[in-house]
Amino acid sequence: MNRRAFTLIELLVVIAIIAILAAILFPVFSQAREKARQSSCLSNLKNMNTALLMYTQDYDETFPLTAPDNVRAFFTTPWDRTPASPLGYARRQGFWSNSIAPYIKNWQVYTCPSAQERNIFNIDPATNPMRFTAAFTLNGYLQAWPIAGTPSPAKLITFWEGLGKQTIPGFATVSPLPHTKAGFPPPSGALYRYSETGDECTTQIWWTTVFEATHRVHAEGSNYAYADGHVKWIRNPSENSPWAAVDANGIPTSLWVPDFCFTTGCCPALWHRPTIE
Repeated sequence: MNRRAFTLIELLVVIAIIAILAAILFPVFSQAREKARQSSCLSNLKNMNTALLMYTQDYDETFPLTAPDNVRAFFTTPWDRTPASPLGYARRQGFWSNSIAPYIKNWQVYTCPSAQERNIFNIDPATNPMRFTAAFTLNGYLQAWPIAGTPSPAKLITFWEGLGKQTIPGFATVSPLPHTKAGFPPPSGALYRYSETGDECTTQIWWTTVFEATHRVHAEGSNYAYADGHVKWIRNPSENSPWAAVDANGIPTSLWVPDFCFTTGCCPALWHRPTIE
């Protein structure tokens, strides 16, 4: 029997067909994989939000401390995993991620598979073996805020992917920060708390610092949780997103603020205000 070998042209045709199929299928596989990550992230966010609301039911329907050290934006989690003084331990233990820990079955719930780690604080896994990563940021305006003071819980953001498409190993975060002159350093005063009538009510939000990253975490948007318990994906930017605009890399350039900002000069983040109606 004569056995004819493939000619060079036939081999090139086969290679071309394989290349075309790969160009068509690889993006499809990549999109499917990212869709699965987004679903996993949304599920974790739902569990986090449920834990937060369970906490409020056990503590007089009040949200936990978001920033127990006045306006600190981030704290180590778990609270006892880094050397510190007893006072440092107490402050860390009161941070939101540690406060709701008893209502969460495992640490993996805090994470999002789409986010990338940035170890900007050089956390050493050898000395901190239970290294923790929180992909979700708590709304800082909820600092010890009563649920009764939220007229539209279905509009009020509780958790969001405030650091964009990144996480910080060993830390959980708060953003926006409760930034008013209602609080003073201990032992002379109270904790900071959001106030639309505060002496200094401009928003501080972690989006122009070393934490800067794209907020197109999942396709063209990111996941959000709300005070009524529901979670959903929102395009960034959009009317329902905190961001009014982002640049070509998905990094926010402007933030939605309430109408009264233009008459009073008090400009909190619109979709994070506990009093939003």
